[in-house]
Amino acid sequence: MPIDREKIREIMRQRSGRRSIGACPVCKNTPLQSIKVEGTEQDFCDSCHGIWLDSGEATEIAEGVKDFPDFEWSWSRRKASVKLSPKHPGESMWELPYAEGENLKVDFCETSRGIWLDGSEIAELERIVADRTDPDQRLHKMMGNMIRDGYICLS
Repeated sequence: MPIDREKIREIMRQRSGRRSIGACPVCKNTPLQSIKVEGTEQDFCDSCHGIWLDSGEATEIAEGVKDFPDFEWSWSRRKASVKLSPKHPGESMWELPYAEGENLKVDFCETSRGIWLDGSEIAELERIVADRTDPDQRLHKMMGNMIRDGYICLS
């Protein structure tokens, strides 16, 4: 049986009395709220509409294969960000170009490997992933997820 990350995260928040993971990196004093987008839980700022994606969630929301098309390339071009990680208060994030030849820059928490997207950047991320991900890779990932979740049984 697969581990339900969203359910575990929600239980942990309920037991700790928290509905939010931390403060918005842009608004600073606004707590992030949990929302479900296409079955995946993300942390969202009601004020600036930014979104926090834990490690692996960028691939889920954009239906890609990995969080960054070429992480090594992105990491080699990092710059210090003025934004603090909502997962690790007090820790500055890094600003990384998301993909070569694209204008999208995301804020990346080195410790949690999470990504912060400003309000309008989720659509840009989805466009880049759709343009750069091989349809066969997406199909294989989708089939693997369906097998893992028990929707398909190969015997």
